[in-house]
Amino acid sequence: MKACSFFGHREIEVTEALIREVDKQIEYLIEEKGVKTFLFGSQSQFDELCLERVTKLREKYPDIKRVAYPLKSEYENLQEVKNGAERELRDVTKEVVCFAYEEKVKLNQYAKAEFDAFAERNEAMIFDSEYCIFYYNPDYLPPKQKRFKWSMKKYQPRSGTDLAYMFAVIRKVIGHPLEIINVWSILNQSK
Repeated sequence: MKACSFFGHREIEVTEALIREVDKQIEYLIEEKGVKTFLFGSQSQFDELCLERVTKLREKYPDIKRVAYPLKSEYENLQEVKNGAERELRDVTKEVVCFAYEEKVKLNQYAKAEFDAFAERNEAMIFDSEYCIFYYNPDYLPPKQKRFKWSMKKYQPRSGTDLAYMFAVIRKVIGHPLEIINVWSILNQSK
């Protein structure tokens, strides 16, 4: 069964134009490409938007599935979902929860280990997809961070969306049948 995964920056400006473009791309994949499964990570407004749009489109296409790829630590928090608590992946957990990796935590390298876990999750989602819908702005930089809480200096981390996008491009270049759709580029072509 064909699958599509979603990746985007943590914080985005949700506009009517963005919602229309996301709906257009999802419906294109359902109607023209036969996609029935949609894969979601977490931690970004774009993921939340796409989950909301796929959930809404289930009224028109009741046979589509939503699959969650939470980190192990997130899955433990998702237990609250089953008791009715609000969470960004609330609807997905009623269907399928997939663990494609284990979260890595190393002494004194928690931030790096957590980032590695996100990157591994994103790679697993790309491996499991024939289509990826991105909200990827190549000029976006996440806020500077301290490597350790006692560090004086801050560094500029790479965006997880940037890493996922580059991984998807490499997968496509080496022959993996993958279609990459960047709604940020589509919306910014006319500017």
